[in-house]
Amino acid sequence: MIQKIKNELIGHSGFFKVTLLSSLSSGLKIVISFVVSKFLAIYGGPAGFAMVGQMNNFLSILHAFGSGGFNTGLTKYVSEYENNSEMRNRFIATTLFLMVILTSVSAIFLLAFSSLVSNYLFQTDDYQLYIAITGFMMFLYNAGHVFLAVFNGLKLFKTFIFVNILISFAGLISSLLCIYFWGIQGAVIAIIINLAFYLLVLMPFLKKADWFDFREIRFRFFSSETKKLSSFTLMFLASSSVTPIVQIALRTYLFNQYSEISAGFWEALNRFSQIPVLILTTAFSTYYLPHLAQIKTHALMRIEIRKTIKLVIPMSLFILGVLYVFRELLIRLVFTQGFEPVSDLLLWQLIGDFLRLLSFVFAYVLLAKAQTLFYILGEVFFGVCMYASAIFLLPQYGLVGITYAYSLSYFLYLVLVVFFFYRSKWDG
Repeated sequence: MIQKIKNELIGHSGFFKVTLLSSLSSGLKIVISFVVSKFLAIYGGPAGFAMVGQMNNFLSILHAFGSGGFNTGLTKYVSEYENNSEMRNRFIATTLFLMVILTSVSAIFLLAFSSLVSNYLFQTDDYQLYIAITGFMMFLYNAGHVFLAVFNGLKLFKTFIFVNILISFAGLISSLLCIYFWGIQGAVIAIIINLAFYLLVLMPFLKKADWFDFREIRFRFFSSETKKLSSFTLMFLASSSVTPIVQIALRTYLFNQYSEISAGFWEALNRFSQIPVLILTTAFSTYYLPHLAQIKTHALMRIEIRKTIKLVIPMSLFILGVLYVFRELLIRLVFTQGFEPVSDLLLWQLIGDFLRLLSFVFAYVLLAKAQTLFYILGEVFFGVCMYASAIFLLPQYGLVGITYAYSLSYFLYLVLVVFFFYRSKWDG
């Protein structure tokens, strides 16, 4: 058995090496997230987690619209045109142009309707100034993600991961200071400040990058490149918007039908269970997605999937098992004694996370091969299933019902994406 596992690792060493690197980055992010969570638990309590969850989901929706989903396509085409600087720069320039246009629209919208958005998210207009400022900070955040997509496409994994580590540390300092001085409101302020780090931290690396020449990239628009990049737009919008929209809706439901404490417990649960998801999805996005773009036949893709599954299953089961066995200790360590009810919700949440990770192996193929219809249907199906089943199960089982809904939804989603993969037709 040991020799078999060893052979699998050797045969898939690229994924394993990137997983180790991404695990280092993810491990640091987890530690940083734990420290921030501890501060938020002490100074904000469960209500603070509910507010932060609303803001984070809202930013995910803003990023989805502001980036247009072009970064996923940019990673793919930068990888394909790695040795063709002219074509590579055309894609980078077009992505930047489109990002500025879309982010400008969202910034104007938030400036005009900041009070309305604040009341919807937080049931108060006290945060309308922060909402308005967020619209402009998204320029820095979205621009940073464009260049991170380029580093990813060029397979500069060490730089990509190191930059993310620096961003995490900058965010840690900002978050601790803001939460310490201003509590729940400070947590929201920190989220907004941290948006700027995505570009500011990257700037020294861009100056040293041999592929970056602003005179070649400039602020240009190419219609043919836009058409190619747009094939990923609907898929990205679906994957980046559906879940945040559903979470905002469910959190609002918990606010109204239960309490902000219950909403905070659910948000704390989501944060805690993100550990295995964060580690493995980082490896998926940095290695797996660019690698899939280079596989030309369905037969070779099936071989790649089998290899990946043989790594994902034992790695995820080990991490999930550790989390569950030591759940009570870890929850007290990460949060406070007041969050102990979260441990009663963890089992079915972790089962859902395992099914989620397995489903990503197939979903990323649909993403990489631009199987737009299948991918969007899968994302929308999960969102509808999650919301409907949660609304149905919550009154019957209480807060644990939302974890039943999570597992059920990802089981059905896994079945669906496997079916879509075998029904999809592509070559090249």
